[in-house]
Amino acid sequence: VAVPLQIQDNGLKQRPDDSVPAKTHTVGNGDTLWAIAKKYYGNGAQNTQIYAANSAVIEAAAQQHGKSNSNNGWWIYPGTVLAIP
Repeated sequence: VAVPLQIQDNGLKQRPDDSVPAKTHTVGNGDTLWAIAKKYYGNGAQNTQIYAANSAVIEAAAQQHGKSNSNNGWWIYPGTVLAIP
């Protein structure tokens, strides 16, 4: 049985290293997505990457704090753990 070419070689040379933990950031008092992006990427304008990777968590936290939404990450809350992609 012939295996389709795209299955034969997917370009991976080795398995991802699961021993390296993903970066996370626990939101503290006064944190903003802009400041968090500046800390990790050196550029606050990349805050949209953090929001995109964490929108479900950020939106759930906003709702728990009585907001209908986070206004695209404008409202973030201490204790929220964000993945840093």
